[in-house]
Amino acid sequence: MELGRSRKFAMVMRKGQYDRCEDNLFLFDRGVDCVIRDGYLFVFGKDKFQKIFQFYETLIKTAKATLKTIKAHIPIDDFPAFEAACEGHLQKIAKLKNIASKPYLKDLTLRDLKKAIKKYKLPIKTTGTGDDEKLHFDVSDKWAILRLLDDDYLESVMTGNQYEVNSKRSL
Repeated sequence: MELGRSRKFAMVMRKGQYDRCEDNLFLFDRGVDCVIRDGYLFVFGKDKFQKIFQFYETLIKTAKATLKTIKAHIPIDDFPAFEAACEGHLQKIAKLKNIASKPYLKDLTLRDLKKAIKKYKLPIKTTGTGDDEKLHFDVSDKWAILRLLDDDYLESVMTGNQYEVNSKRSL
């Protein structure tokens, strides 16, 4: 912050006495968040990066939009409880961001999801029948539906073993 544009002022010690400094000065915080050098921005600390670039605000906007898409395309009973469980947890918000990046999200059907639930023996139940059938949001496993929507399951071609994955890279 430039001191001349703030309510603060600078004092300098000259010949044993303090005088008000009339020169243009900059006031720096004790902690430096970032430095620019040769056209590169160096940010000191993940939390500083997230603050500077409004990471959380962007993440929350994406999460809200993703929840809106899920609500429109995936029938979930007690959706308000599912939504609240997601919005109140940073890792779930990040998971929603991953789900938002999936091109298949708007094309998923309950039938597709039920196939994955059956194949991988997932702890997700459905309620209702026919057009009223919905995924059941179980508060004892708040991650189950998110893992399903993020396609976190795979089967090894070589061994036939089934896995839950926590990171995926397309081949």
